[in-house]
Amino acid sequence: MAKLNKQAKSLIIAGSVILLLLAVLFILLPLLPSFREEGGSSSNSTSLVTLLEQSVDNIQSIKVENENGGFTVQRISDENFDVPELKGFSLIQDNVNYLPEAVSVLKTTKIAEENPEDLSIFGLDVPRAKAEYTFTDGSSFVLELGSQVTGASNYYAKIEGKSEVYVLTGSLVGYFFVPKEDFVSRTLLATVEEVYPDQSFTSDSMLFDEITLSGTHVPAQVTVTQLTDTTGMSQAMIESYKYNVTDGTKTALFHTGIASQFYENFFGITADDVIKALPSPEDLELYGLSDPYCTVSLNAGGVRTTLSCSAKDEEGY
Repeated sequence: MAKLNKQAKSLIIAGSVILLLLAVLFILLPLLPSFREEGGSSSNSTSLVTLLEQSVDNIQSIKVENENGGFTVQRISDENFDVPELKGFSLIQDNVNYLPEAVSVLKTTKIAEENPEDLSIFGLDVPRAKAEYTFTDGSSFVLELGSQVTGASNYYAKIEGKSEVYVLTGSLVGYFFVPKEDFVSRTLLATVEEVYPDQSFTSDSMLFDEITLSGTHVPAQVTVTQLTDTTGMSQAMIESYKYNVTDGTKTALFHTGIASQFYENFFGITADDVIKALPSPEDLELYGLSDPYCTVSLNAGGVRTTLSCSAKDEEGY
């Protein structure tokens, strides 16, 4: 009989040891103390526990409170939801509509604690987030969310008025921790064609009524206005220079081609992120916008658009 190599012998020995350990385990199992997690008894059943199971069609609104201030997702039609706290803002409608659908069903296989004596262990004495559902039939459901499970992306959660503490996956309830700014469109300024759909803007047409440029890096406000006095100018020169530019002390002609480059770069601007949708004076101070590095104001077609930015840092403007 051929000899077994050393690796094969080791595997067989390991298998024998495992069988022996299993036999011992079956003998000792009834003598072992019950498992306790996070300071109390827990259920390790793999059966599925349903906290909420609704059709998105039955959801009228979801009011979220969290460390970022919170928001409300509210039905406005059969197909669409809105965020009333962001009235007047352009929203990412797909994101708004997706949230109620994503959280219309809440299930888990994990009960962390059935009758906890101390909710602070799970961060639920003062919940980190709360989601209040209102359904089309007038009924409601409130979910409270606590701390993140150590070493995992899951969160402890409980139903308001109930004692059981559950573990819910972070990919599901993470929506309840986001700021309302996550729903705001990153488009600062739409394209010139979208802003002024009834006007034709080309290098040969009148682009705007006025542009002002000011800020801490500008010695004096610069203003560009339509050229009104064309005395002594040829027709070709008038076509090339439709604007005046002045800093209050000096005035010069402003070339139409430069104006064309300006509006092409001024419109169609998108942001990397939305930090604050409704900034306070303290926020403006914090982000360098109480006294902006640069402010550009455009008046065209009866609509004035103003864009301010701080000085550039490692994160941008």
